[in-house]
Amino acid sequence: MIKRINVQIILSAFLISLMIIQTLTPFCNVLLSNSTSSINSLYINKVAKVRVDIGYAVFAEGGYVFVTDNDGLVIIDARTPAKAKKISTIRLGESAFGVAVRNDLAYIVGPGLTIADISDPSNPIILGSSSDSAFEAVCINNSYAYVTGLDGALRIYNIANPSNPYLVKHLADDGWGMDLAFHEEILYLADPNNGLQVINVSNPSSPQILQTVSNTYGAWDISIYNNTLYLGCHGHGVRILDISTPETPQIIRNYYDIGEAYGVSGDNNYLFVGDLQEGIIVLNVSSPSHPTEITRYSAAASHDIFYDGSYVYDADQDHGLLIFVNEAMKYRNFQKAKPNLASKMQKPGKVLSSGVKKSKTDENFAKRREKLGRLKKTGSIHDAHNVFLDMIKNKKPFIRRDLEPSPARE
Repeated sequence: MIKRINVQIILSAFLISLMIIQTLTPFCNVLLSNSTSSINSLYINKVAKVRVDIGYAVFAEGGYVFVTDNDGLVIIDARTPAKAKKISTIRLGESAFGVAVRNDLAYIVGPGLTIADISDPSNPIILGSSSDSAFEAVCINNSYAYVTGLDGALRIYNIANPSNPYLVKHLADDGWGMDLAFHEEILYLADPNNGLQVINVSNPSSPQILQTVSNTYGAWDISIYNNTLYLGCHGHGVRILDISTPETPQIIRNYYDIGEAYGVSGDNNYLFVGDLQEGIIVLNVSSPSHPTEITRYSAAASHDIFYDGSYVYDADQDHGLLIFVNEAMKYRNFQKAKPNLASKMQKPGKVLSSGVKKSKTDENFAKRREKLGRLKKTGSIHDAHNVFLDMIKNKKPFIRRDLEPSPARE
């Protein structure tokens, strides 16, 4: 009889607590919405910094990183990322702003187009150049280099002979040209004044502008992964576009909670955004129509970002080159290569399909949050009973005490 009365008293107290929870729902939602913060600091860690003058653009391939700066192109040996070091510089006498690498050749733009042999990265050799104008970006397709700059024009060079690149076509425009990217026979040009331009270059000597995608004002940087195009829009966030039909890109999602999106790079799970003012923002884009922010690294002034699946390279205004590692991926790779040593490491939490790792505490909290959400939605005694039993079993509240609402932005 005494036990039955105690249970009734406890149940009554619990029902009263539900009324309190309803009152505190707005505050609870803020806390619950920040539940991923406990994994944020575990996701990317800085592993190296290599000093260059000012990092403008970055590209990585074969264990080497190529960064443009005020002297030209800096080549960095990052085969062991934690011991990355500068090994050579291609000096152009002026600032370089864009770089592409293909088949042991580096294509550098700034004071015109410069082509260098980098088969020996420690001893690069300039093969040829063209100084028609000042350029911002370059991309390569077959035997042609596509370059653009602040005059907005698209210039197409024949680079079949790297020692003698020559202009094939000049396509004038009234905007700016900040970045270029290829998908099949379509060239995408980021123009912050007009937006994302779609250009058919199946015939390089006669390119055709097909359209300028609406709602892409501020277009600054482009990253393509399979049939998804990520577009950084300076002052206007990020656009995620479906380019499965390359001639007619379709915006899947606009993500505005980013200021100066200077650089973007990602895959089907993650998008890394370089923001000059706010640092590096990491988005989960495993569901492209519902991107969510995972974390931010604020101690960066990013101009450009390159992600190779394991490491993130940041061409930085203040730090030159920063290299970050995906800790969840690092553990899995280390476990395969050296299982005995990996067993001595602190094992990370469960790795989700998106690559974000979750601790046991986070998993339990997510389950409790789901039960609470179901109770708030149904109001049924059955769901209230499940919540109550879970509280008793885990001896923990539903609100995480170690989480606080994010501070308001200035």
